[in-house]
Amino acid sequence: MVMEQLFSFENIVDSFDDLDDGERREWSRLVGGRHGRRLQRILREGADAGDHPFNELIHPRLSFTIRSVEGDDGATVRLENGVSLTSSKLAWVLEDCPQAVCFVATIGPVLDCEIERLTSEQRLSGVYLLDRVGSLAIEAVVTAFHREMAERFGRKGRGVTMRFSPGYCDWSLAEQRKLFSLVDTKRIGVSLSPSLLMRPRKSISGIFGILDGSRRTRHVLKNPCTRCDRRHCPERRSIPSYLFRGNGPGRRTGGKETTGREN
Repeated sequence: MVMEQLFSFENIVDSFDDLDDGERREWSRLVGGRHGRRLQRILREGADAGDHPFNELIHPRLSFTIRSVEGDDGATVRLENGVSLTSSKLAWVLEDCPQAVCFVATIGPVLDCEIERLTSEQRLSGVYLLDRVGSLAIEAVVTAFHREMAERFGRKGRGVTMRFSPGYCDWSLAEQRKLFSLVDTKRIGVSLSPSLLMRPRKSISGIFGILDGSRRTRHVLKNPCTRCDRRHCPERRSIPSYLFRGNGPGRRTGGKETTGREN
């Protein structure tokens, strides 16, 4: 399937073109500059890292499902099978959407094991660098998937919204369990702890809406950050440029920016 090609290491690196300037600069610094050389040296000392340690440490996988949106009262989104997601901002973004994509993505457990090794050796600078590489890599994986879906639905005269994750804006992290009830996470090796942390650590779950043709032409690409007074919030986003390419004539409201089955 297309997801094999989508999640090649080279394709993930290409996805940084769709992230913000700060993330692109950080990735370049971590893998190509002085910090990158230091990290490569640390990884080689692990004996099993091989000639291309970043390739060896990052093994992306993603599972997703498409569900009907059966109701949206402005505070809660009700999906098929009786699953309700409580967030006024999520409801606002999805109010024009007849369907939604629910997903869970990971870069696998190998990087976690390497971080544990460095931690046990008290090599804390290496832990920090590798942790940042993992965070940027999983963000790039999800961006690659979101962009692919925007382009795929765009070719069908449809579009997609910005994506949301539990814990973002007013969407409680506790609702992580509801997403896990919808997506087959076992086949990609992701589990949820009692404290709602995902394992492997570098994993992301989320949702975004699908717009049909008639609604896409009148839909405003909604960014919940435009409804928030926290101007200096570190999670503040703008709308990714690929959504305008994939969604066609939707209007901007501001802001930055597998294997899968369709039910």
